[in-house]
Amino acid sequence: MKSQLSIVLTATAIGFAGLATATGEKPFDPPIEFRRIDFVEYGGGPVRTYTAAGLETSEVLCERPDLKVIFTTSLPPSTAAKTVVAGLFVMIKGSDGWAISDQKRFEAAGRESGAKAEATNTQRSAPHVTVTLWQGGHEVSFAQSASYLVENGTLKLDPPQEKPIGEQGSGGNGGQAR
Repeated sequence: MKSQLSIVLTATAIGFAGLATATGEKPFDPPIEFRRIDFVEYGGGPVRTYTAAGLETSEVLCERPDLKVIFTTSLPPSTAAKTVVAGLFVMIKGSDGWAISDQKRFEAAGRESGAKAEATNTQRSAPHVTVTLWQGGHEVSFAQSASYLVENGTLKLDPPQEKPIGEQGSGGNGGQAR
C-alpha cells in the first residue's frame, strides 16, 4: 500500500493527476491554463483573468495501449460574453505512467461560442482528430475547423499547410497562434 501511495503522490507533485481507469487512478486534470482566459470586462473595460472552477467536458478521443488523445473544455465565467477554453492533449504511457507529450489550447468567445473534437477516420494508422470552434453571436457567428494527425506523440496540422484555429499561447484573448 505504501508504494502505491508514493506513486500517486509523485504523480500529483509533478502536476499530472493521471487518467480515470478501473484501477482507481484520478481523472485527467490538465494544467490550469486550460481553464483560464484573459478577456475584456463588460463594456470594453480592462482585460481580466477568468478561471473556470473545473472542466465542463473531458473526452478520450483515441485510446491505444501506449497513447491517448484527450479533448477538454471549460467555461470561464467572464462578465462580457460566454467564453470557452478547450484543450487537445496527447498522452504517452512510459515506465512512470502517463505523461502529456503534446497539447494545443483553443479559445472561443461570444454568445454562440463552443468547441468540439472528434476522432476522424482516415486511411492512415496514426490517430486523426478534427477540432471545431464556434465564435461570435448576434448575426456574426462563425465556425472554424482544423484537423490534427498524431505522429510520434506530436500533434501536426493535417494537411500541413492548413492554418491553426483559435490556438492560443499562454497569453490571453487575441494572442498569437502558435
